[in-house]
Amino acid sequence: QFGNMIEVRTGRKSQHLPIFVRMLDKFSSWGYENGLKSMVTTLLQFGVVGYPFVLPDMIGGNGYGNIPSRELYIRWLQVNAFMPALQISFVPWQYDQEVIDHALKMTKLHAQY
Repeated sequence: QFGNMIEVRTGRKSQHLPIFVRMLDKFSSWGYENGLKSMVTTLLQFGVVGYPFVLPDMIGGNGYGNIPSRELYIRWLQVNAFMPALQISFVPWQYDQEVIDHALKMTKLHAQY
């Protein structure tokens, strides 16, 4: 059994269903061109067309070919903490204890809201 929520990449005329529509893969970069800076605008765009449950891309981006920098990873955690769901591809312990502590803090903050 899958539970009461599922994830899809596409969902034509499915706005009325309780499903997570996943953003397309984001680059592990800072920019507006599919990087971290495009997360909020993409989330808003999904909301405007009627999708209330948006699954952002993995924290840190897709990382194709490289692991995101420590600073990029932390900022991505902070942005995702205020989005409907968290999904982790790169684990915080790949960095250091400070990042682990911050990840726990952001996860707790996400759960509160």
